[in-house]
Amino acid sequence: MSLDVNLKGLSGGSNDLTSISEYLSEAGGPDLIVHLAAMAGVRPSLVDPAKYVDVDVKGTVNLLEMARHMKLKKLCLALLLPFMG
Repeated sequence: MSLDVNLKGLSGGSNDLTSISEYLSEAGGPDLIVHLAAMAGVRPSLVDPAKYVDVDVKGTVNLLEMARHMKLKKLCLALLLPFMG
């Protein structure tokens, strides 16, 4: 079995919709988005939960909305421990 894989990465904040939109347009409409962006650490999330909501939850919603807008059918999401708390 052979796979034709062309991976491209975007580093930065998942709340920067302009950068995400431009990147996905330049990528030629991806088949799949792998979402790994998140803040890590349970203790810091207890100290500043609003920051974690902003980055982890709102950032995920942004990517989901972008995928919906692009009619993308596949998104892989990795969750971190603070979501389990």
